[in-house]
Amino acid sequence: MRLWVVVALALLAAGCTTERQTEPKRTATEEMLISAAADRAVSQVDTTAFRGKKVFVDASDYKGLGPEYTVAAMHEALLKGGAMLVGDRKSADAVVEMRNGAQSIDKREFLIGIPAFSLPIPLTANALQIPEIALYAKAQDIGVSKLAVAAYNPVSGAYESSTGPVYGFSHDIRYTVLIFVSWRHNDFRPNEDNKSDNGK
Repeated sequence: MRLWVVVALALLAAGCTTERQTEPKRTATEEMLISAAADRAVSQVDTTAFRGKKVFVDASDYKGLGPEYTVAAMHEALLKGGAMLVGDRKSADAVVEMRNGAQSIDKREFLIGIPAFSLPIPLTANALQIPEIALYAKAQDIGVSKLAVAAYNPVSGAYESSTGPVYGFSHDIRYTVLIFVSWRHNDFRPNEDNKSDNGK
């Protein structure tokens, strides 16, 4: 009899087992908001002063969400501008120092209607979750990147040039009208939510 109990408990445990997948800290949409804003900030940096020069990029003071992507975008901008990247400041003609004032996501919400709320169920510890009832709602996520660049001589430490601060923005907007009608628009995800590749 004890054997049947053990088998039954084992089957019950197996039946209750669920497989969970690891979820990333940020969604793909959030990552694209940040990277799109970073691309637009980097595109405003003037790299003409570094044409034909060996450049070391110092990104030790560059923080914020997704800093590696922004630094790589800066590398690309310098390469396209004719600079030659080096991994050692001692062999560089110029050191380009990056710093950021902001690289994150702002959220804005506007609602005409009734926001979501919890309704306690009498005589229980549970609550009924009432969803948002929107006559008109607009939820907006804004990617923001503020970037500044300063260049100096690696030997003398003398100032050579600077750009910024420059700003890059991206947005993802979700609309709801009369509860059930909803749509969204963004300026960074082509061929999916938008009508054309440029997001217009």
